Amino acid sequence: MAGEDWVSSFMKGYNFSMRTPESSSIGRTICFNPVQVGKCFNLLKDCDYYPSQIFNTEESSLSTVSTKLPKIISSKGTKMVSKVVYAERGKNVTIVCSISATGVYVPPFLTFPRKRMRAELLHDLPPGSEGHASETGWMKSELFVTYRQHFVNHTPTLGCFIFLPLKTFYRQACDNFMVSHPGQAITDRDVAQIYDTALLRAGTVANAVKCFKACGIEPYNPQIFAEEYLAPSTTTERDLQAEPSYD
Repeated sequence: MAGEDWVSSFMKGYNFSMRTPESSSIGRTICFNPVQVGKCFNLLKDCDYYPSQIFNTEESSLSTVSTKLPKIISSKGTKMVSKVVYAERGKNVTIVCSISATGVYVPPFLTFPRKRMRAELLHDLPPGSEGHASETGWMKSELFVTYRQHFVNHTPTLGCFIFLPLKTFYRQACDNFMVSHPGQAITDRDVAQIYDTALLRAGTVANAVKCFKACGIEPYNPQIFAEEYLAPSTTTERDLQAEPSYD
């Protein structure tokens, strides 16, 4: 059986490395195949829209407890290294963000896990931001209708935003808050302030434009995805056979 030294040497010789994979659902893996991707780009090609009219909307959650702690320096030989957090599980605040292919943004739309909404929960957020209360903290159908109107009201207002690195900056801001406020727990009253700190770092026009370029939406590029990106879908491919005839 190959030992660790052999495996390490093999990986170096053939340019392999250990990496943490990103989880992907079986449904997404099945659908991300050449046929479906081709249909998507064909529809996009037939759309008569300007880049400023193409928006991507994302829904995610921000927790009052950081889901990933940063590394810290400790003395060698220490068996237990810990870091203070508010609780094992925190409250989740749902955030919806929309960004255009030209780097313009719609002010954030937040849903707080509470029965009544309070204006101070939106303190320090960008102008035009909107917040609502929901017992579960998740966006319900009626809140989605409210967000549609929020979207329509603010699409003429130009700005810049990027969603992908937002959670990384948010986790860092949470950690900085805990260090700067020892003994104080992060609550839903602090989420807006912490989120705004992350938003200012993530909100660059260059990053926004790169997101649409990376997936071939703007500029239009149906050959953006190499074969290796579509390879996982081959594990679920099935031969299409004609239905039997009973005539």
